[in-house]
Amino acid sequence: MVVLRILGSWLLLIAMVALVWDGTQSMANGSFRATALGAHWYLISPDTLNLSQAAVKRFAGSFVWDQLLLGLLKMPTWLIFGGLGFLLTVVGRKRRSLNVYSN
Repeated sequence: MVVLRILGSWLLLIAMVALVWDGTQSMANGSFRATALGAHWYLISPDTLNLSQAAVKRFAGSFVWDQLLLGLLKMPTWLIFGGLGFLLTVVGRKRRSLNVYSN
């Protein structure tokens, strides 16, 4: 469970960096515009984006890429990483022990 909390914290950190990136771009442009996950991926490593597209289309079919993954890649980066980070943090949280007393 500690691993899930650590991974969730890292994903939340990435989400915050992406949100700050969008915020600084918005201040420069004058209006808020969230950068899509696919655009960030293309800025960081366009070769792996193209390679993953070819691999998914070959092994899983073009429906998976065109209908499912392309929709995720068009969503804001901070939303994807923030949602996954929050989910992993909640799933990996410490659970309180429940003391049950019976008379």
